[in-house]
Amino acid sequence: MYDLARLVSLLRKRWKAATLLFGILAAAGIVAALLYPRTYVATSQVLVQQTAKEGDSTATYPQIAEFLAWNPDTTIETYVALALQPDVAAHVVRRLHLRVDPNRLLARYLNVAPLTNSNVIAISAYWRDPRVASAIANAVATEFVDRQRKLAASQAAQAADSLAIALSRAQADLSNAESALTNFESTSGVADATGQTSAIIAAIGDIQSKTRGAELDRSQAQGQLRSVGSQIAATNQTVEQSQ
Repeated sequence: MYDLARLVSLLRKRWKAATLLFGILAAAGIVAALLYPRTYVATSQVLVQQTAKEGDSTATYPQIAEFLAWNPDTTIETYVALALQPDVAAHVVRRLHLRVDPNRLLARYLNVAPLTNSNVIAISAYWRDPRVASAIANAVATEFVDRQRKLAASQAAQAADSLAIALSRAQADLSNAESALTNFESTSGVADATGQTSAIIAAIGDIQSKTRGAELDRSQAQGQLRSVGSQIAATNQTVEQSQ
């Protein structure tokens, strides 16, 4: 209590010096705030991780789904980490001719964060010039999208190469199977299955043709029989000897 009273007494005695010191500090703070360069923020948003929905045509064909989304199970934080790669920052520095180290650009002038409950990442750039800030945000977004496209294209090319190899192997297996079947038929005395099938089909067609002819002859015979029957029915049961 004694120290507090002594301090108040001291301030009362030297209030002019204290007021002058406070005024000098306030003026220095205002001047520093006015002279300190302003920082502008520019933000670019990128949509990532588009998966195939149920009922979509890509849901029936998983290969197409892999081409459209190189890894549907990748978390949004993975894309954030990919956008903050030093290679991306170095490319942006070279492209925009910035006088800053790529690591310093990542640490002080760039921020990448996912939007809540969405598949969108926000790329924010901080700079004293608003045009440079906008250019940095757009350049980082463009470089990130290009790298994802190249990655998806490379994986699609690898998948296509794998399919080509599998197709060539399947064709070779089919040729080997046909050769083995031919050798088995020749060594076992089995007739050609294709020739047997053609002969059976031809025989069935001949039998059907003959059956249709017999049905036609039967119909004609029945007609003649009915005609003779009607003539006999119209003839008298007794006739004269002279006739």
